[in-house]
Amino acid sequence: MDFNLTEVQSMLRDTMARYLRETCDFETRRALIAEERLFRPEVWTALAEEIGVLGAAIPEAQGGFDGGAVETMVVMEEVGRSLMPEPYLDCAVMAPAILKSVSHEAGAELLEGIAAGQARPVLAWQEAGVRAKPDATQLTARQSAPGWVLEGEKILVSAGAFATHFLVTAKTDNESGLLLFLVPAGIAGLERSDYRTIDDRPASDLVFGGVELPQSACLAGPGDAADAVGLALDEAAAAVSAEAVGIMRALVAGTVDYLKQRKQFGIPISNFQVLQHRLVDMNMEVEQASAAVVLAAVKMDAEPTERRRAVSACKATVDRAARIVGEGAVQLHGAMGMTEELIVGHYFKRLTAITQSFGDRAYHSRRYMAARAEAGAEVARPRQSAAG
Repeated sequence: MDFNLTEVQSMLRDTMARYLRETCDFETRRALIAEERLFRPEVWTALAEEIGVLGAAIPEAQGGFDGGAVETMVVMEEVGRSLMPEPYLDCAVMAPAILKSVSHEAGAELLEGIAAGQARPVLAWQEAGVRAKPDATQLTARQSAPGWVLEGEKILVSAGAFATHFLVTAKTDNESGLLLFLVPAGIAGLERSDYRTIDDRPASDLVFGGVELPQSACLAGPGDAADAVGLALDEAAAAVSAEAVGIMRALVAGTVDYLKQRKQFGIPISNFQVLQHRLVDMNMEVEQASAAVVLAAVKMDAEPTERRRAVSACKATVDRAARIVGEGAVQLHGAMGMTEELIVGHYFKRLTAITQSFGDRAYHSRRYMAARAEAGAEVARPRQSAAG
């Protein structure tokens, strides 16, 4: 595939990289974790007003610059390289993907708020005992005289502590299909428990204890809601894959620098052929993962089956590469590779979390085969030997 960034996309990448080098260096990250200050309003405002990156995937009519999955890929690779803690994926990738897919006045208003840095909606879709299946929700939406009443729980809501709104999946008592609701973060009847995940990211569990909403809070009904959420999860899987590529590129570069500095028998250990071979293997994994991310990005606007196939191939490829590159970098750094004092350990923890986000390698391998079968593709069979 011959793929080159446009001039605008290259400028977006360079501007984002330069800003993150100034505001998200490793010592700053360690200080933010220690202070439990994983969201900086001044950074979020700068991303909206100075760089305009919060509107990268938002239509011009709502204050964005009408980008798509490629622009998201460019930004997310830099987010990964810098380990930026702010919830760009949740608020500026997933939420716009959903809101652009629903024909609702509130959706358009919220898109404007995202681009301006004033609204931070996040998707609440995961529940206990259910992985990567948004349509298996047990949270119920019951119609009442003024509107709707939500009862149930959501878990692992990324950046829930910083959200201004929640996009909540639910079903009615008669299981008529998935519904999508817009829920203000401070509404009565909603309880939130905050915590940090293994990669030092903020997450929350939500309990909806009779949350009352007006009729207009339902953004999408059966069919439309499932399509919107499915698209958002595919965009998120491709986006975290791009983030992983940024992390892996940084890991390989950092490991090369370390091996050049570390000496044994009076010479840099980068001269040892076995270590050179290990680095070559790691770099090959990164390039394969990068190619898979590019394919997923350019296929994001394809018909759903083709999109799912490209995204699942991407996520499975990236998850494999993340394990090989992450473990390789830690091992080549020795015991200190997992200490808090080195960025290697922070990269490794984030890669580990990414491999379990939006479906792991096994899930996406199965989904890829299902998408091939759905498209009528012929499944390759093992060749028989001449004797057989």
